[in-house]
Amino acid sequence: MKRRAGSRTTAVRPPALPPSIPTSLGRVRIVRATKEALASDGTPAYGDWEWHTRTIRLWDGLKGWPLRQVLWHEWTHVVLQDAGLADEFPHVILEAVCDAIANAMVLRERGGRGSDDL
Repeated sequence: MKRRAGSRTTAVRPPALPPSIPTSLGRVRIVRATKEALASDGTPAYGDWEWHTRTIRLWDGLKGWPLRQVLWHEWTHVVLQDAGLADEFPHVILEAVCDAIANAMVLRERGGRGSDDL
């Protein structure tokens, strides 16, 4: 695709990370964490979700769209856990579902569409 002279492409920037997000069971805090803290159970991760503290932790080395993808992945864990569905999936399927929904949410954000487009 050729650009016309004088035209500019404006990149869609990811939204700022919110301090918390609303859910059906109350707000969930969002905090940054070190890679070591996220791997304290022996499994490396870019983020995790702690039900007992209602907290999503995201690796402090991420930024931009990868950070948004991990946020939406963990948000999907929250939604599925709060709905009582997370334990119904084998682990590999649960992670694939969270990745698929996260990718769709990031694609929507990158398109710059508003919530009225749903």
